[in-house]
Amino acid sequence: MKIISGHEKGFTLVEVLVALAILGSITGVMAMTVSQTITGSGRSNDQATVLNQIQNAGYWIVRDAQMSQNDKVGAFEDHPHKVVSFKWWDWSDGTKKLRRADYTLEDNKLIRTFRRHEGKEEESPNIKTETVVAMYIEQAGSTYDGKLLTVSITARFGEASLTKEYQVKPRETGMGNPWE
Repeated sequence: MKIISGHEKGFTLVEVLVALAILGSITGVMAMTVSQTITGSGRSNDQATVLNQIQNAGYWIVRDAQMSQNDKVGAFEDHPHKVVSFKWWDWSDGTKKLRRADYTLEDNKLIRTFRRHEGKEEESPNIKTETVVAMYIEQAGSTYDGKLLTVSITARFGEASLTKEYQVKPRETGMGNPWE
């Protein structure tokens, strides 16, 4: 039989409480860090999504504006669905053919309608292609002062919202006005 002498080794109540307090603090800091990482990651993803959509819309609009071979583009300042329209002559196969790209905003999607006319006139047979170039677009509009086209695009996804303006000068070639 062993006699207990009072000099037993173990933890006192104070030591256990201090250890629990330290463990609780570390757990709280870790929980806050994980929470902020998850929340911040979601916000970052939302921001990246709207930025990507606006950049894609801007790419296509600027591309078509630069293809446009005259100093006139169709800008629709106060029309709820039409954003901008372009026409140009295509000589890639050696014959003069009309091309047209129209941008409309429908159900928060920016839609590019491209028409390849098989002749010089808009009434000539055409091949029509519709492409969604950007989603989550809340608002889009354009103005044209005869020299500079300005397109404003606003996208919203989740908690993120972004507005960007693109300015581009359509090409001038003196090859005739496709709008006439």
